Amino acid sequence: MASALSGQGLEELRQFLRPAHTVVFMGPSGVGKSSLINRLYGEEIQATIEVRECDAKGRHTTTWRELIQMPDGGLVIDTPGMREFQVWLAEESGPPTFPDLDEMAVRCHFRDCTHTVEKRCAVREALERGEVDRGRYESYLKLRHDLDYIAEERRQHTYLARQRATKVAHQKAEDARYRRLAAGDESQ
Repeated sequence: MASALSGQGLEELRQFLRPAHTVVFMGPSGVGKSSLINRLYGEEIQATIEVRECDAKGRHTTTWRELIQMPDGGLVIDTPGMREFQVWLAEESGPPTFPDLDEMAVRCHFRDCTHTVEKRCAVREALERGEVDRGRYESYLKLRHDLDYIAEERRQHTYLARQRATKVAHQKAEDARYRRLAAGDESQ
């Protein structure tokens, strides 16, 4: 966690700001991306707006992406706020995020275990024994849910794309047959 106001986490962020490296600040509107960049830069280079007093929420300020060269030579990209992030191609992104929980999951009684309600679930049993932190378990479930959702979206997208391709192929065949008939070539 990092805070432009308190300075918490700034030294950890600075470790990423090295010459020939680019860091992208992404997140919801009003969380303080531009404020963090200002604090890391050492002066107010990005526009910011004070937090609303009525609900203590930040407000949307950045309206375009901007590449900023930091004094130490690193590059930072400030982005407008985003409403949603999704994990894409997670299975191809490198090492698993929860290797310990994935290893436990192999020992579950059911191959399609959701790790939520099933009996003889190795992950839940480890949670109940205190071997797994509840926050980590919940993050694991959320990531699995997101990946399942994305996989279903891909399946649906692939199915619809195949249906469209089949329709287009049939239409092209019909068009070709019509042209042959119109040209008087009825042999084909």
